[in-house]
Amino acid sequence: MGQRTMQNIKKPTILIIDDEPSNIHILSEMLKGDHRILFSMSGEDGVRVAELHKPDLILLDVNMPRDDGYTTCKRLKDVPELKDIPVIFITIMGALEDEVKGFEVGAVDYITRPMHAITVIKRIQNHLRIKEHWNALQEMIVIDGLTGIANRRGFDIAFDREWRRSVRKQHPFSVLMADIDHFKAYNDSYGHAAGDVCLRTIAQIFDNHVKHTGGLVARYGGEELVCVLTETCALEVTDLLQRILADLATAAIRHEASPVSDVVTVSIGVATTVASNHVNPHDLLDLADRLMYQAKSAGKNRFVTGVLQQSAHSRGEHHRDGEHYPDKTVHCKPVTDRRIDLWRLAGDEQTPTALLIDDEPAQIEVLTEMLGQDYRIFSANSGEEGLEIAHAVSPDIILLDIVMPVLNGFEVCKRLKNDPILKDTPVIFVTSSATVYDEAQGFEAGAVDYITRPFQPPIVRNRIRNHLELKKQRDILRRLATTDGLTGIANRRGFDEAIEREWLCSLQNSAPISLILADIDYFKAYNDRYGHVAGDDCLRTVAGIFHSQIQRPGDLVARYGGEEIVCLLPDTDTNGALQVAKRLQENISAAAIPHLGSPLFQVITASFGIATVRHGREGTSQSADNPIPAFSRNEYHELINQADTCLYDAKKAGRNHIRSVLLSKQSVSSE
Repeated sequence: MGQRTMQNIKKPTILIIDDEPSNIHILSEMLKGDHRILFSMSGEDGVRVAELHKPDLILLDVNMPRDDGYTTCKRLKDVPELKDIPVIFITIMGALEDEVKGFEVGAVDYITRPMHAITVIKRIQNHLRIKEHWNALQEMIVIDGLTGIANRRGFDIAFDREWRRSVRKQHPFSVLMADIDHFKAYNDSYGHAAGDVCLRTIAQIFDNHVKHTGGLVARYGGEELVCVLTETCALEVTDLLQRILADLATAAIRHEASPVSDVVTVSIGVATTVASNHVNPHDLLDLADRLMYQAKSAGKNRFVTGVLQQSAHSRGEHHRDGEHYPDKTVHCKPVTDRRIDLWRLAGDEQTPTALLIDDEPAQIEVLTEMLGQDYRIFSANSGEEGLEIAHAVSPDIILLDIVMPVLNGFEVCKRLKNDPILKDTPVIFVTSSATVYDEAQGFEAGAVDYITRPFQPPIVRNRIRNHLELKKQRDILRRLATTDGLTGIANRRGFDEAIEREWLCSLQNSAPISLILADIDYFKAYNDRYGHVAGDDCLRTVAGIFHSQIQRPGDLVARYGGEEIVCLLPDTDTNGALQVAKRLQENISAAAIPHLGSPLFQVITASFGIATVRHGREGTSQSADNPIPAFSRNEYHELINQADTCLYDAKKAGRNHIRSVLLSKQSVSSE
């Protein structure tokens, strides 16, 4: 995702729903400087305004005529487009059962009158920050981390949505499949870093043109792009293609290893139809794929277009260049619904862990009695002890007292939020200090909520449950954002995050770290011969082999590119990495996936490159006369580059080989 600029930063929109004009005026005055304010004086109208404007947060009064706040909140949560908008109840009611009921219908917070501006603003800022994080994670799920365009998951969702919309209107619908010609040779000649730049450039060229048509561009595979073009006839598609190819020619990305041209070129297949219930959209996608391979078979650096039509006898007909190609019968079944089921991905439920940090044992005892049946409880009697336990157990939520000796709660919270591992753990201040300024300082330090003594058990339980539910959703979204939608292993974003983290740990502990970069041999020929569906199945099978063989805590398997898989192995020397690579090689061969297009063994094989670093601290040595200069915390890219070089050497040696290198600071510096 790109950096936010002054032009695209907008004020968050707050919808106030209250039947009292004076209350609306007070809240508007509090918030008007930093927020865009909308208001409604009834629950029914408030839902209508929310559907129209999609606010970022809703402030909702409970006591209103006709539809009270609880009924209105339920209606908001029943609308799919509104259900994730945070709702805060603001009311003069202060009864325990009222607050509990508010949480049960879906509110995220509860503020009672008389209102203090600081409290209202800080609570709103807190929930807006949570929502912004949520939105960013949702975007990461469907965006390719390398190119910035949609990923395969994003394409699947958009493809289904746009097809349904086009069917309702009987509009033209086109799918464009593009493949960068001889991209494997480009990577071999210029390296993966240059290949990444090339991919980003071409993706941007396609996106710049397609987005103006209202369409979508996605990264479909390693070097393959797919475009959805709605309300675009065949003639308009041809014009679009010519403009894309003209920009690509202008970019003139050097590719001296290509037998087609001395610059990077693409082969494109385009399939068009009129969307209707009598056409299976996946046949359209399949046709675009086959037309792209026809373009490649005809010499590459060209495009081929075709039309998927429906005959009176419900048979699909492919027309290209005046020729007629009868195809299999089109089965008029609905498009598969591929919306993300967050709860299916949550995995096995485990008892959540709560850490209580309070210097008064009696208060810990009260909270333990209150929460012990639903949570695994850890406790600490000081800020320092609390930080140690937090690092040891990584709790799901932390309840933190403010007034403690040495390290008070504000300082402990700040340290937690500065820790890369613990920064997303929700912290709730539980204290007898109830001043407005203490509450504001707590939110400034990074807390998500604030509960004052004496405790009301239902309130404490509901607030904790509410924040754990939010954390659970964020954790699932984060997992999705770092998981490859096709293979189920980590994606490039997940790998980038992991290698930076593990490199730093190995540097701090002077421990070895190894990287295996593997490439499926002649995979392009496999796709050409068996098609993309079989290619996807092959990738999933090979990824499953990697996942089954690499199971240590801290190890990571990720899809690095189209048919490239990377293994990150902390605390592993060269010999250990070689054993892992040999085991993977044997298991891939044992799977015996037929590959008649391979000149090697007629089955799928893989080539492996291994790079290992054994860190030494600056000024230290394994012997007094032989100091080992230390790598810096940002030099993990060299590990990737060297594994890439070894992979290239393995392929150059005839494929289905393993090559490795042990890196030292001296060897890298001398290159």
